Amino acid sequence: MLSYREVVGYLAANRPAGPAPVRGALLRRRRTGAWVFRVLFLDESGEPLTDRTTHRPLGYAVLARDCDEELNDMFGDKDLIVFE
Repeated sequence: MLSYREVVGYLAANRPAGPAPVRGALLRRRRTGAWVFRVLFLDESGEPLTDRTTHRPLGYAVLARDCDEELNDMFGDKDLIVFE
């Protein structure tokens, strides 16, 4: 189960150097019997920050059955949470 504490802790501890991200984001996508959650850093225009070498979005993805109540409440009927 993915928790609010885990997501916020990751965003705080892994803030990229260089162009400062303005926000963090958590995106979810339904998979059979589970969810794929992707934690991302966003630039000032809301675009994902990418690694300069690989050009992959900075962050991580996790497959989990669900997320905790706090994240579920924040998602509501959407699939995206933006952390200011």
